[in-house]
Amino acid sequence: MTKTKTIRASEADIVLHCGLAAQPPDHPIDITGPEALIGLAAHDALEPWAAGGFVGEPEPQPAANKHGVDADTIAALITTAPAAIAQIREDLSAPQAEIKIEDDLIRGRMDVVNLSMADGKLFGAAVLDWKTGRDPLAGGKPAQRMAYASAIEAKHGMPAQGYIYTAEIWLASGDIIESRYDLDTILGFRQRLRDRMAHPSASPGAHCRYCRRRHECEERDIYIRSAATSLAEIGAGKVITADDIGELWDQSRALKQALEHYEKIVDTLVEDNGSLELGDGRKIIHTTQTRDNIDARKAWPVMRSAGLDDDAINAALRISKTALLNGVAKCAARGEKGKAKAAMTTALDEAGAITRTTIRKRKVV
Repeated sequence: MTKTKTIRASEADIVLHCGLAAQPPDHPIDITGPEALIGLAAHDALEPWAAGGFVGEPEPQPAANKHGVDADTIAALITTAPAAIAQIREDLSAPQAEIKIEDDLIRGRMDVVNLSMADGKLFGAAVLDWKTGRDPLAGGKPAQRMAYASAIEAKHGMPAQGYIYTAEIWLASGDIIESRYDLDTILGFRQRLRDRMAHPSASPGAHCRYCRRRHECEERDIYIRSAATSLAEIGAGKVITADDIGELWDQSRALKQALEHYEKIVDTLVEDNGSLELGDGRKIIHTTQTRDNIDARKAWPVMRSAGLDDDAINAALRISKTALLNGVAKCAARGEKGKAKAAMTTALDEAGAITRTTIRKRKVV
């Protein structure tokens, strides 16, 4: 296994968990899917908008065409960006987009960087990172933000205001995760990262899903087998203590992610070969399922002629809030789309048209 001297900023969180993650895989495998293309398109759509000083609103169509994804999907994803920028109180008057990082520890690119000067010296520094995932609470990356701050400090020194501001902007939800890192925090981060890279011991867990080596990591395979055994013992009635819960929680997440990964492999094999023999007379095949979509405008007179009243029709129809607000945004003037969507949401609320349902989810805090 060849050791590496630098890591990508996006790998910092997992490397702090597991030093082996810093090593390149012996057999690189590209397992990216459609969501990765959507993420790339969203970043490409936001790049010229950020470089232009956040004027107006980002344009989704060129980036969607470039990556072969649906423009409406990209539009829905990046529509929260202007409102997010408006919430940030740091100086963003001179933004630069897609800034390359390359020092003795970190490499990669920063989505947006803003360096403010005073009396010829660096006064403030801000880094913005666009996130296109769905769950900021589960996916926040503090070490990646520290890696960006470390890269700026290494190249420009510490700003006069005494910290470097970083923010993850989660486009799907509109959440912003902010941090301000001082010099002691940055130096401590560098030392921890160097120690992990110098002594690359394995530490498998739920974070393995983001590792480039997960398809060839023996330590992860052992951990997954152990997780399956532990959970099976609980199912068989094994008594567990409060001290066991944390480890079991991590094991269950890791096992779930491993199963999702293996399901993708199975689907690929079935797709390539038509079926997959299981060795006991059974085989896995792909089947199709057809779903009917009803055009509400064309169905309306049919429903009326069948005798359905307003309440019956209302019970049968479902309106997508996202699709409705995107339709309102398309009718609004450039630069007014966010306001139009907010006004529509308020009007729907006042009319009693929105019913909110609360669901219970598990998360670790």
